[in-house]
Amino acid sequence: MTQTSFPVVLTRLSNCVVIGGGRVAERKVRALLAGGVNPTVISPELTPGLYSLKEQGKIQHLARNCLAGDLGGAQLAIIATDDPQVNAQAAREAAGRGILCNVVDDPDGSSFHTVGAVRRGSLLLTVSSGGESPALTRHLRRKLERSYPAAYQSLLEMLKEHRSGLASLTEKAREEVLEELTTPGVLEQLVNDPEAMGRRLSELIEQWREAAAG
Repeated sequence: MTQTSFPVVLTRLSNCVVIGGGRVAERKVRALLAGGVNPTVISPELTPGLYSLKEQGKIQHLARNCLAGDLGGAQLAIIATDDPQVNAQAAREAAGRGILCNVVDDPDGSSFHTVGAVRRGSLLLTVSSGGESPALTRHLRRKLERSYPAAYQSLLEMLKEHRSGLASLTEKAREEVLEELTTPGVLEQLVNDPEAMGRRLSELIEQWREAAAG
């Protein structure tokens, strides 16, 4: 049976559990933190990076192996130990509790897959191979990072400020405005002088309004 995936962005997650304390678990934890979630990590040992996050108060840590019942009340679980039997047992508990679950060594046993993500403020760009090729996902994510530099965060903030003005334009006009604003030279100007670029956007909106009015 062919599995299909549905792209969503989860919000308001408050109780997430990561089982495992190795490098893969650390990568998953950092992704959760970037999304505004402070997870609980269950593992006898932690990588230096995870230990540092614990010391900073960014994660809670249960310094032991996973036990039955540890997923009670969780909204989402990531299972990332190096023991397939432990992973399978935790996955069964997650399934029994109706908890969204990602098992790092078992895509077919997972109810969701994590994605390669590039964040530019509130702008989130993602790529996924459906868990079939993490290497390809990482490769494409690096391409996204190069294609969409940090300046896109400033662009998004400016567009938010002028949202009502842009909404008054036709779809074709909005496309033309965005084409101009996303050229490399203009993006550099936006970072160096956001106020000037804000005025330029206002001018473009007004020009298109006048053209539409005839």
